[in-house]
Amino acid sequence: MIRNRREKRCVLGATTMLCLAAMLAHAAEPAFDANAASLDELFFHVQRYATTELKKECKRLAREELLARGTETLAYLAENSTITNGWIYILADQLVPKLEAAEAAPILLANVQAQNDNRRRFATFFLGFYDVPGYAPAILPLLKHDKLAGLAIRTLGKWRVKQAVPRILPFLKADKERRRILAANALGEIGAPETVPALLDALHDPFFTVRRAAGRALVRLGRPAEKAALAALNTDNCSVQRELIRVLQAMKSRHALKPLRRMLADQDPLLRADAARALVAIDADAARKWLKQAGIDPAPFLLHGAAETGR
Repeated sequence: MIRNRREKRCVLGATTMLCLAAMLAHAAEPAFDANAASLDELFFHVQRYATTELKKECKRLAREELLARGTETLAYLAENSTITNGWIYILADQLVPKLEAAEAAPILLANVQAQNDNRRRFATFFLGFYDVPGYAPAILPLLKHDKLAGLAIRTLGKWRVKQAVPRILPFLKADKERRRILAANALGEIGAPETVPALLDALHDPFFTVRRAAGRALVRLGRPAEKAALAALNTDNCSVQRELIRVLQAMKSRHALKPLRRMLADQDPLLRADAARALVAIDADAARKWLKQAGIDPAPFLLHGAAETGR
């Protein structure tokens, strides 16, 4: 607390001196030459807090220069992915789409074979952005690595590596929810019909996120999954029935119209509503008549269907 005028003058004087010192320091800060800067210097400017206009400009120039250096920067980021710094992945996420697979993939492959798990994680993740299934032999062994299996599943799925299917299938029963989701997504991307029974079984999963991932995978598998979903629709498990209805709706399965019409009379109101939505999505004109015959107002379902299709 300031008690008198003398103390007030001292405080104002000290404040003024600090402001002058800051201004002098700012003015004395040398100009930043991004072209001549090392990668370490560039990364320093990119990731530090920009508290002045000069620092903001340095940050912008450093980011542009890092991206311009292409593969040199990618190798630098991979090598330094051993440290915990979000800017490593932010910059790589911006850089990787700008690089061709022929120049970037070999750099990433070299890091897949590194001893450090963080470097292997970084490389496995970003390899998934390139269509280089020929690299699958380097990724397949990672399915046995607890810390890297999830990323390996994702990347092998994006590459549609069919030989990975038998090794990915067991992950539908993994303890970790995220692993089960990754497995379902990957199997859907690979598109192997022999995975249909396992994906149908995944519709019983206690986590809706896993059930929806399995459902999306079934939709991608097309006709083989449609036939199996129709056969499984008579299950007594209401939760699984609802997932199957969503799958058949997404497939626009006309083969499902008859069983879905029967479900309009089901005792479960949620099941009736799902069946009504699916019918509208598959054949709106016919569904209008069927819903009225079942004593159900079609208007809300038609509006919902229109909103989903953008009509």
